[in-house]
Amino acid sequence: MHILPLFAALACILTTLANPRLALAGEDIRVLASTAMREVLLSVTPEFQRTTGHTLRLAFESAVGVKRNIEAGAAFDLAIATPTIIADLAGQGKLVPGPGVNIARAAYGVAIRAGAARPDISTTAAFRQTLLHATAIIYPRDGQSGIHMGQVLERLGIAEQMRPRTILRATAGPVAENVVRGEAEL
Repeated sequence: MHILPLFAALACILTTLANPRLALAGEDIRVLASTAMREVLLSVTPEFQRTTGHTLRLAFESAVGVKRNIEAGAAFDLAIATPTIIADLAGQGKLVPGPGVNIARAAYGVAIRAGAARPDISTTAAFRQTLLHATAIIYPRDGQSGIHMGQVLERLGIAEQMRPRTILRATAGPVAENVVRGEAEL
């Protein structure tokens, strides 16, 4: 088992043990999670369910979507989102404050179509030029990667120049498939 799924499984188990409502085997555990955790949670779910007798009810959304759902009163037992969002929800009284458990770290990358020339992203200046020469870029509007990318464009001083060539994907999930379909270059 890889270390990341192990940590995700441990987080679920510890949460289950800490929640008296879930003390009996067979109880459903409602999980609201960032789409970044989708593959990890799907990979540990069968073993977790077999071992504990609990059924995981997984719902995936962007981290911002997880926050919106909780603020709107969604029922859940475990929330998995960024530390900033968890802290904000705890501050609002929407989550019980407690020690958080970091179970993952996200990295960002650039996707291109198969056969396309590999872009130069070796330096900040090269990355800036790559973006400026792209016919179109795409990233998620609400996800943490989208928020980050918007900040990157601002820091690079090219947000306004990129706006006409930027597609903001409204739904959560990976955007690489949009690049594969030719909807964007990067």
